[in-house]
Amino acid sequence: MHLSEFREAPYNPRKVSKRALKGLRESLLAFGDLSGFVVNRRTGNVICGHQRRAALETVNLEAVEWSEEYSVALGPPGERFESKERDGWATAPEGARYRVRAVDWDETFEKRANVAANNEETSGQWDKAKLADLLEELKRSDAASFEALRLDRLQETLGCFLRDEAARRLAEEISREPEQKEIRQSAESLAEEAAKRLARRLRQVGEPSPLEALFTALLPAGGEKGFAA
Repeated sequence: MHLSEFREAPYNPRKVSKRALKGLRESLLAFGDLSGFVVNRRTGNVICGHQRRAALETVNLEAVEWSEEYSVALGPPGERFESKERDGWATAPEGARYRVRAVDWDETFEKRANVAANNEETSGQWDKAKLADLLEELKRSDAASFEALRLDRLQETLGCFLRDEAARRLAEEISREPEQKEIRQSAESLAEEAAKRLARRLRQVGEPSPLEALFTALLPAGGEKGFAA
């Protein structure tokens, strides 16, 4: 199946800006997929997956089953090169498999990939409304797993953010009230003055007209003291 045949999950609580998406595209073209475990055969370093490896230390992963070596063009524009790579799988005793990608890069390129893989400026952000709904659904479906995955802490953090955001918006509305009142008063004053001028112009014509009667009715007695309350 082609990747385009799959649709975006409607509940996905992540969104990405155009600038972040552009940076992510450049990272993918330069370094390939940096998710999972990425190791460098030349330096012996783990490039990506330090925290995942630490989390799996007690799982007793079996030796990696490697594929045949292949070449792929990587690097930023103007610095493209053929990267010699292998893909493999590390298997846990219960059968779970974890993808491992082995590359052969110099240390400078390795460091650039390490930072790119953890760059928050090319990452998505939470769609907080969708996240709130999804967390509540997951909490109802399996409370034990919800806590084990620390989604309860994520929900608490989200709740604090939403409360702070609501308080900020309320403060902004309160701060704008005097300005909005002044704008309304200015608009009312301009409309009143326009009505007065038009009424005077109509009176200069001589014969009363339906339009004159309308503007005369809009003005209080005397026609010069402003609109009636």
